[in-house]
Amino acid sequence: MRRLLAALAGATLAITPASLSNAAEAVLTLDQALARALAHHPALGALEATARSRSSGEQAEKRRRMGEVSAQAAFQRQSDDMLIRPMTRDLLASGPENMPFDDAYGSWSVGYHLPLYSGGALASATRAAQQGAAAARAGLLRATASLRHQVLATYAGLLSLDGQIVAWEQEKQALASLLEHIRLGEQAGRLAHVDSLKAQVRIQEAQARLADLRGRRASLDARLAALLGEERPPAGGYVVAAIPAPELGSLENEEALIAIALTRRSDLRQARHLEQERQAEAQVARAARRPQVQLDARLHGVHAAGYSFNDTYWTVAATASIPLSDMGRRRHLAERREHLARAAALNTRDLEGRIRAEVRSALAALRTARAALGAHRAALELAREVARLEQLKYDSGRGNIDDLLAARARLRGAESNLLQARNDLIVAADDLRTTIEGEIP
Repeated sequence: MRRLLAALAGATLAITPASLSNAAEAVLTLDQALARALAHHPALGALEATARSRSSGEQAEKRRRMGEVSAQAAFQRQSDDMLIRPMTRDLLASGPENMPFDDAYGSWSVGYHLPLYSGGALASATRAAQQGAAAARAGLLRATASLRHQVLATYAGLLSLDGQIVAWEQEKQALASLLEHIRLGEQAGRLAHVDSLKAQVRIQEAQARLADLRGRRASLDARLAALLGEERPPAGGYVVAAIPAPELGSLENEEALIAIALTRRSDLRQARHLEQERQAEAQVARAARRPQVQLDARLHGVHAAGYSFNDTYWTVAATASIPLSDMGRRRHLAERREHLARAAALNTRDLEGRIRAEVRSALAALRTARAALGAHRAALELAREVARLEQLKYDSGRGNIDDLLAARARLRGAESNLLQARNDLIVAADDLRTTIEGEIP
């Protein structure tokens, strides 16, 4: 399981915004976050405990064929001291006048019980336990992949917000510098007071945007803490680091991705194991209407101290049990199990269809995210050039404050859009990997 996580963790995408942390703060890497989530997330721990429980049940069912050894011991005392003790051939031969009486004696027995024929119930029960254990393990794998994706998406979101916060902090500082320039121009009689007011409005808007971004980051910090199994995030939030760049091919072979998903998806394997488990349980229910044969071998001992009586003997018996009538209870139970088996089979077919749709949807989202990233990168270059030209025009007295502030707003918006596009690409690529539970060819 840990090796699987390590392999999945290596298949991540990149984003490279600057972090708000300083050198003294401890950085939480993506690998560390994934490892902590796997080790401490309560829901994953519960699924792992369930898988271990089903594995123990599988081993228990396998050992039913080996039979069972039991021991019994008793000490009995009667109020009537004229009771005859258990008879043996020697006592009967000695005659009634020599038969001992006792009001207290002890007995013991050791027995071995072996099922000889169960009508297929034992084999079916063992197969049901095996399939149930395999289904639990597959469910744990799928939950691990889902948790890994949630951690990565949250981590990438923090990186994106960090980059946007840095950009808007820089914008706030640039606007403050612009405001100082305008005030100097106003004092010299070259610029109007309204320009100063417009710049102050933009500074307040930048401040509001920063407050919104920090609030969203605090929310993601809390979400990451929950995923890591921690009560609360550290003071100031988690300090995150850049993660590797994406490696994407043409993304054209949709059918190959669907084939990978149908082969590797843990939840589909889980559904198939559950289908086999329900079929085996139906066979167990049908076997309950057939004869049962059991071998019983027992060694007995009866002892009494009063007359120095000791008797040890053994018995062997093969018992056949034939169900005649239970007023239809077993028949209805068998029908119920057969309906459950059919429902499990239909659920498997339904999941296969949903997986195909999920792959197509994840692939379309990744294609869109990649195209959007290229478009936002080009838009940022254009916005940066427009902002530069508007600044030159304003400094030379040929531009106006509205055009300059609008150009700067477009520049900040383009930077935020690019950071969000990078985040979307990270999440979309990892979502496709999680959907197929494998590498993108």
